[in-house]
Amino acid sequence: DRYRPALDALARPGGYRFYKTIAASLETRGLCPLALDRPDDLVPDQPAVADVTHYPSPLVDPALRYCLDSIPPPADDDRAMLPARRLSYETVHACAPCRLRRVCRACVRRCHASHAVLPAFVRWTPNQDRCDCLDSGRCRAVWTPARAAFDSLADRTTGPVPLGAARDDQTALDMRHFRTLLRTLHPEGLQDEDYDAGEVALHADSGRTTWPLFERWHTPYFEEKRREAAAQEDLGLS
Repeated sequence: DRYRPALDALARPGGYRFYKTIAASLETRGLCPLALDRPDDLVPDQPAVADVTHYPSPLVDPALRYCLDSIPPPADDDRAMLPARRLSYETVHACAPCRLRRVCRACVRRCHASHAVLPAFVRWTPNQDRCDCLDSGRCRAVWTPARAAFDSLADRTTGPVPLGAARDDQTALDMRHFRTLLRTLHPEGLQDEDYDAGEVALHADSGRTTWPLFERWHTPYFEEKRREAAAQEDLGLS
């Protein structure tokens, strides 16, 4: 019981003198301080307590965060990524609405969560067979070095999108860390106009941006910059 140490401390003689300190400690750990006053109530914000939809955070199982056939091969001693290893037999899912026969365990959660799917246990040849969702060109769980950098920074600084937000990608980056992300992705150095262009394009009242929105700006913007640089080189102007 995560609340038991706090309740025990409060029950000791003179414990209520430290009520505010104990309540603040609970809040810091992401727990509800109201439990100090009503310890027999159901714990708030838990599944089945209220009639709301609780979406799993993508951080619950890092091995299923990206399409299994898009990630680099996991190291043999990486226990966290052990479920992502491809073996000679695999559980796949057929998605009827998308007309896909073999969807990996990650994509069925990230890309086909609300679809009619049917599981199957099939023979699999790693490095030869591939997830049909990835090959469809519509996969929203594709791993790339840029996406991994975005998600890693968002995990450390921002956290998941609040419940009720769009489910295209439940990881959001606070725009206060936008320049840090660009410096990570472009160690060769950028100009102020590059930062300004992104901040204008990705401005939102929430102060956050998600990976799909970031990629929609980032990829074409820097592709255009590369084309302009190549054209200048051809003309001998660089």
